[in-house]
Amino acid sequence: MPGALFAPPGGVGLAEQKFPEVAAFLSSLGNAQRERFLDNCEARDSPYIIWLYASAMGYEGGFLPLEAWLHQRYPQLDRRKMLEAEAIQLEADIARLRNPIGDSTDAMGAVDRHRNIASLTKEFRAHLSEIDKMSRVVDRRGLILSGADRLMRVFQDMFADDEGMNAALEKGYEVFWSQVNEER
Repeated sequence: MPGALFAPPGGVGLAEQKFPEVAAFLSSLGNAQRERFLDNCEARDSPYIIWLYASAMGYEGGFLPLEAWLHQRYPQLDRRKMLEAEAIQLEADIARLRNPIGDSTDAMGAVDRHRNIASLTKEFRAHLSEIDKMSRVVDRRGLILSGADRLMRVFQDMFADDEGMNAALEKGYEVFWSQVNEER
């Protein structure tokens, strides 16, 4: 599936043709930077993080084209939506077990039904907990990264005339992003 979207050696892929500002950004990067950026895109958890990372590397385009490029070039399953769908199905199964159709000669005895309800309820709660945890981690990480990006931009503006300080800030920014990538 993604194979058709990858740029052939020395060529431009389909995703890059649709999004020229992303293609221009990618062509402005050196080989090592481009590979690091593309690896980061492939292992991404959030398009916001990729956008911040791209901005730190000099991307000046908008968020929406970059997000659309990411979704086209690196299609990923949405774990959160999958968990939400499973949770809805579990809730329906629990309701079905609680309201048996028919009389007391039901094939599933009351004890088995209560055991299954308890098991499904436990799984349902685990799904809800995981969905909540995923939301909090992504939100917290996005806030931290956007704050760090804002801070770096303020520092760069403050020391725009000082070449030595700007070089040190750029090096610090690269170290920060490499540590963020390692924590993943």
